[in-house]
Amino acid sequence: APGKKALASFTGRWVVDPDRSDNPCEQLRALGVPWALRHALARSPNVKRILYDDDVWTEESQTVLVSKVQHLRLDGARQTETHPMDGSVVNVWSAVGARPGDAPPEPPPRTTGPPTGSSSSSAKQPTVRLNGDAVAVYPRDAVVSVFEYASSDNVATITRTLEDRGRTYHVRNRLRVGATGETIETHTYFTRRGDDGSGPNGGLKGGIGRGGSAGALAKSASKRDLRAAAASA
Repeated sequence: APGKKALASFTGRWVVDPDRSDNPCEQLRALGVPWALRHALARSPNVKRILYDDDVWTEESQTVLVSKVQHLRLDGARQTETHPMDGSVVNVWSAVGARPGDAPPEPPPRTTGPPTGSSSSSAKQPTVRLNGDAVAVYPRDAVVSVFEYASSDNVATITRTLEDRGRTYHVRNRLRVGATGETIETHTYFTRRGDDGSGPNGGLKGGIGRGGSAGALAKSASKRDLRAAAASA
């Protein structure tokens, strides 16, 4: 099993690399986020702070729109959240080095072309055969979360890994759209920027601008809608 030292290596402050990362608009559309908010989120800077402690993964995210904090248990147990767009239930499972055993199965890759600005999801998740069934294989130190959206039957699989000798935080998001069965995959890359010592619950200081095109788009929606959309991303 992965050691706590390996998981603790995720701890720190991370800033999104927009040049390497995919456009999330298609996934946001599938999650019911309105056009203006999708594009505001896509253009927004994104800063994360991560803390691993006692089998709990704490991740704070901040954009120009809102900040949110997630506390994920890494023992595979089911947790529940509330979808900010419609108030429905979201079931969440998280584990290390494997897909949580009680989570919905890994969705198959889509056969049509990828949306503009997103990675092709025709590259299959690595698998092995177990009792005749294909079982997804994940990196040993990957932190894997599965989000099941009750109102839409959407299922998102988030795989988090470190690359470049710990300098890059890579988030792979495979969203199976319940209404169509297609799978939309995106990859987001963050660069390590150290830690200001305030911890995940202490607030992020600096690094998030309030102006620019994202800010202009954000003004077209209410604060409540902005917060809901950002929280669903």
